[in-house]
Amino acid sequence: MSAGGRPNLFIVGAPKCGSGSLWRYLAGHPQVFMSPLKEPNHFGSDVRTERTVNERADYLALFREAGDAPIVGEASVRYLRSRDAAAEIAVFDPAARIIVMVREPVAQMRSLHNHFTGRGIEDLEFEVAVEAGTERFRGRVTGAPLNPDFLDYRRAARYAEQLERYRAVFPPAQIHVIVQEEFARDTPAVFRDLLGFLGIDDTYQPSFERHNVARRARSPRLMRWLVAPPAVIGRIGRRLLPPLIRKRIWHDRIRTPLFQATSVAEPPMPIDPDLEARLRAEYAPEVDRLADLIDRPDLPALWGYR
Repeated sequence: MSAGGRPNLFIVGAPKCGSGSLWRYLAGHPQVFMSPLKEPNHFGSDVRTERTVNERADYLALFREAGDAPIVGEASVRYLRSRDAAAEIAVFDPAARIIVMVREPVAQMRSLHNHFTGRGIEDLEFEVAVEAGTERFRGRVTGAPLNPDFLDYRRAARYAEQLERYRAVFPPAQIHVIVQEEFARDTPAVFRDLLGFLGIDDTYQPSFERHNVARRARSPRLMRWLVAPPAVIGRIGRRLLPPLIRKRIWHDRIRTPLFQATSVAEPPMPIDPDLEARLRAEYAPEVDRLADLIDRPDLPALWGYR
């Protein structure tokens, strides 16, 4: 049955858990149409900015070429931590399928920090940034296209609280949780399981190339400008061009090639062992809570909490 050109599948996060790769893998499936723009961030009124796709007409235009695809989807990792997105998506489509991706909390925080520093958004070392939360931004404009709350790394990894917002408005049968470590270890099996959840041909296999490998900009100032160009440029672009055209011009032809040309592959630096131990102790109850929510009693052991 056709989705009628409206999204009925939402990859909601968490960030740095494989959503970019999954978005690309699904986009190649003959029964799936994924928005060519990742992170439209249409839902979640509490996390929208002037750079998100806020107008409903602009948002639905992203799916104009969906044809008769039974699965029409998008990926916006802000939706998981948003306090409003789950309820807004449920109003838009009560039958929507939701994909939640999770990762060992300390590894996720470290990867997210590395992502932001690599793009010139974050200027604090991890040990300082993880303690700072949002306090450092009170009264200060970051210049980044983010709600400053997104740099609260501790809150980003509180998956149980975030998942409960979706459980409050969607039945469990419509929510599929992917554990990043399992996705990385056996991508074909996890992907096949997801296709079964979606009720589509599970024999399809993409190339399973890795995407969004950690990189560091040689010039953080240049990358910060590319991520958050001057407001006047953004306003002119938004006024003259629809989101998909802006993406094809700015993201595909300018920002991404420049980032690739002016950055180097660089994995995150090792975390201080004492800080890692403190964070893991802090998140142990959170991991237990998540394990209960998704009926995965093996999760604490998988993440090294047992």
